[in-house]
Amino acid sequence: MRLQAFAAVISVAGSMVVSVLPCVHAANGTSANKKPVPNDVKGQGQVSGVYAQFGTTYTLKNNFNFTLLSARYTLDPLDCDCGIGAKTDEKVLVVDIALKNAAQGDNFFNNEGFMTLVDEKGQLYGVSPGALALKSLGKTSPNTNLKPGQGLGQTILKDPLEFGFVIPANARIVKIMVNVGRLGRDEQVMRYIIAGATKDEAGAPGHPLNIIAPLPDNVRDLADVSGAVALAVGKGKVGEYEPSGYYDLRLDNIAVSTDKLKGEDAPAGKKYVVATVTAKYLMEDGNAGTMFAVLGGDYPQYSMKDTDGELYKPVDYRKAKRDEDPDHQYQRFDEYTFRIFFVVPNDAALKTLTLGTGNSRKWAYDISSVK
Repeated sequence: MRLQAFAAVISVAGSMVVSVLPCVHAANGTSANKKPVPNDVKGQGQVSGVYAQFGTTYTLKNNFNFTLLSARYTLDPLDCDCGIGAKTDEKVLVVDIALKNAAQGDNFFNNEGFMTLVDEKGQLYGVSPGALALKSLGKTSPNTNLKPGQGLGQTILKDPLEFGFVIPANARIVKIMVNVGRLGRDEQVMRYIIAGATKDEAGAPGHPLNIIAPLPDNVRDLADVSGAVALAVGKGKVGEYEPSGYYDLRLDNIAVSTDKLKGEDAPAGKKYVVATVTAKYLMEDGNAGTMFAVLGGDYPQYSMKDTDGELYKPVDYRKAKRDEDPDHQYQRFDEYTFRIFFVVPNDAALKTLTLGTGNSRKWAYDISSVK
């Protein structure tokens, strides 16, 4: 008989456990009846922390009084240093917080790595350094070097302090982690468990539950009771603004038109269908909003579909009243109206119009009444 040995190597939570299992073979290749050595696997326990609740103030190890006031899913952009907006398959989660310096001297709040989101699949989402915004300052980063007793984001100040996260459109957040424990306690984190999380998702039973405000009804998948999952395309309504990237879009009107396009009537057997749209820029940085982005840039989203499933793309874009190319540089909250020209067969029965800025959220409108 001859002896052979092999090593089973298992990595668990950053630890390596090696177990050597002797294996004795008979000369004819059959295994002898030997009892294997037990293979011990080292587990990693959950880091120490407290299960926390929205609206409760905690004094943290960094000497700040901290309150997580609320959280919401949204498609609206967050005007901050890094400019957060949802792309076609994304949404934004905004967390409102309040801080107050509890130290005896000046104290700097470092938001980098401060907070982490956990979704139902265990995926982690960290906050980027520029994603903390004070509502009144817009793009300008708030000064978080605070004097003793000085605060930011308290509801009495009526100036929200917000963290912004861009996450997948179908992600459901089950836990918000604050990566600093309470002062004077042997803990590393605070865990805010979100209502609807299963026992496995939450990590433990018997914790307080917190609510993330759902997406609006016209863009949420109603089959998901948490309100976290977004439809691939939202349901737009004529005359109402809908968010798309860094803009709001409003469909003002859509109709068959006898207007000329570059001085020409519609081709024989076809008609112009013209959508009149207003775009509003939502960010602070003046002149950064452009018609190139509104019209789709390298990722055009506008289209029209008929009841046969035929898809029509715009043939051109014109100013609201004149037969000229639209051109506008946006300041914050600027509104600019333009027209989108489509060419469709005279007998086409139209079904939907889709609007959206470049590589951003799309909205579908029922246009079956357009003849």
